[in-house]
Amino acid sequence: MTMKKGWYYAAVPAILFATLLCFRHHLYYIEQFQLFIWDREYLLSGLGAPSGFSAIFSDFLTQFYRFPVAGPLIHAALLTLVTALTAAVVKKVCGNDSFLILSLLPAAFALADILDTDFRHSGLIAMILMLTALLLIENIKDGKKRFIVSIMAVAAVFWLAGSYSLILSLALLVCETRNGLKASAKYLLPLLMVPVLAWGCDSAGLVPSFKDILLPHNYLPFLADIPVILWLSWISVPLTILVARLVPENLMGKPGSVSMVLQGCAVLAIAVLALTGMDRGRYVFEAADTMARNKDWDKILKLYKNNPDSRSVALMKLVNLALAEKGGLGEDLFEYSQSGSECVIPSQELDMVSTGVGSELYWSMGLPGLSQRMAFEQDMYAFGIHNPRALQRLVRTNLVYGEYAVAEKYISLLEKSPAYRHWAKKQRLLLGDDAAMADEELADLRRCLPDTTSLGEIDGLEMDLRMVAKTNPAHRQAIQYLEALFLLDKDMGSTMAMVEEFYGTEVLPKLPKPLQEAVAIVANSNGMNWQMTKYSVSNEVRKNYRKFNAVLQKGSGQSEFEDTFWYYAFFINTDGNENQ
Repeated sequence: MTMKKGWYYAAVPAILFATLLCFRHHLYYIEQFQLFIWDREYLLSGLGAPSGFSAIFSDFLTQFYRFPVAGPLIHAALLTLVTALTAAVVKKVCGNDSFLILSLLPAAFALADILDTDFRHSGLIAMILMLTALLLIENIKDGKKRFIVSIMAVAAVFWLAGSYSLILSLALLVCETRNGLKASAKYLLPLLMVPVLAWGCDSAGLVPSFKDILLPHNYLPFLADIPVILWLSWISVPLTILVARLVPENLMGKPGSVSMVLQGCAVLAIAVLALTGMDRGRYVFEAADTMARNKDWDKILKLYKNNPDSRSVALMKLVNLALAEKGGLGEDLFEYSQSGSECVIPSQELDMVSTGVGSELYWSMGLPGLSQRMAFEQDMYAFGIHNPRALQRLVRTNLVYGEYAVAEKYISLLEKSPAYRHWAKKQRLLLGDDAAMADEELADLRRCLPDTTSLGEIDGLEMDLRMVAKTNPAHRQAIQYLEALFLLDKDMGSTMAMVEEFYGTEVLPKLPKPLQEAVAIVANSNGMNWQMTKYSVSNEVRKNYRKFNAVLQKGSGQSEFEDTFWYYAFFINTDGNENQ
């Protein structure tokens, strides 16, 4: 290996690792959608289906994404392997290293795949298997043997890696054009063989559909339409070989020449497209979600403040979750940009994002039954057999309800996972009333349960939160969420009814500032200032409300009150936009 190539293969993994390290939260986020377990039935069922090997191996690697450095390190190694294999194939086809930089193209496209939340990483494993087979075939000098091995390799890659067998057959056809069109014509056979194999597997019921095993849809199971850049990623290897084959030899140049610079520009453009194609707001949400999973509430609030241009309703749900868990939702609600009650209540439109967030919100509210229901839905959005985060929640909800046999079923499953075995063994120690009640969180949520066995939300979320607040006043999150629900809907009638019912009790011994501000509005509009005294509205709030009224009359200077309910009530629509 020359010194320049040595620097090349040293720089590539270093740059990839540094880039992926910036997206470590994304890799951690997608870890929850795949579960690897040491189980004979699981392994045999996976290996007994087309593309099962790549899926199982991907599940195995994904379990390490929980560690901050492991995900970027694994993917930097895999993408470097893609680059090295592509470079070796192109060199075999062209006979020199003139397209060394261009060999980065498949890795650049694969980077776009990795940063797409809907992409199943078994696609990257499948690409590596395909490239390995292609390189092995290209090292066979005898044409007859090479053709026979090609047939066998395409069939093997079809079973191990799925639709990348079609890409392998395309790449073989492109490579063989160097021996003339007549010699390459026979390579139409492996190309035609793949649809036949796909049809056979579809007919036998081994795959969800013909399209899933023939095209890259298997790597994006929850997308009906595949983005263009992911189509390009899928065909990037034969595309790279085709470019290398079509460029005349006299234009190839040598390392350091103009052609190498042009190659570098092309690859850089694709890499930039891959990085900028990721929605910044989606990444910020994914980072917040991983922090919520680890109960890093302060980090969520810091993330919110550091990303003013990447805020969404989904992010605000997690911000308000963090406030509730810190005990500050009732007091600090309007120090953060709210845009209606959807910022505190779970979405009823179920998908990959809403189910996980919904389960966390209901758990915080003291409604384990609804959290359990969302966890069931969340598990349906697993790329593999299960969503481990959903299984963890199902263990905990069943422990709350004393359903120990059901909890043990999930514990036994998680004990088969190297990544979750330790956690599962700790939960096994809680099987039994005495052990469960010794766990502070489980004991608190048990005290939130009503006398009935209802899962909740029969009479609506408002009634459920009232029930929790009355049943377990120590679970402060319930009354805080109820307050936020009414204030964010600007429902003054329900707000005052709540104040009337709970003020001065163990549930609401004193009014937080936003509720005092709401009382000031109602008292002023109804000409009943005695209500301020009744509910102990502070002198500071009264003074500030007089100043706010002056601002309303003046029509300017309202920015001074952006962290108050008054500003929200008068100047913010429930879609988060300011009233003009």
